[in-house]
Amino acid sequence: IFNLFGATEWEYYMKEGGGILADFFNEVLPPDLSDEELQDIYKNTSCSTHATVKSPPILTVHGNWDTIVPISLSKHLHNVLDGLNVSNLLVEVPLAEHGLDVGWFSVGGQMTRFAMERFVAAQFS
Repeated sequence: IFNLFGATEWEYYMKEGGGILADFFNEVLPPDLSDEELQDIYKNTSCSTHATVKSPPILTVHGNWDTIVPISLSKHLHNVLDGLNVSNLLVEVPLAEHGLDVGWFSVGGQMTRFAMERFVAAQFS
């Protein structure tokens, strides 16, 4: 799996205080949900909830200045994957925002292609 714009770790994100995505996410949910129902939704829409020892290899490329999807979400997911011994790699792109790989020849784009190529090769070696 190539995760290029950060993990959806809603449960962790909301516990950390949320942010711009919390506002968006809560806008699309029915307004009459109980706290328990909200917690269930956050948990069930979080990647780490569904990770198991049988999860496929996962590569995440994430800008460390991402203000839309904080890098802490990807770090959380990869900590969970490490605990399950799932093959994974988190590449933190310095000084990069959300959408870091938009330009094919941008630094983020080049790092993404390089990481993808090496990650796939490592899975078959």
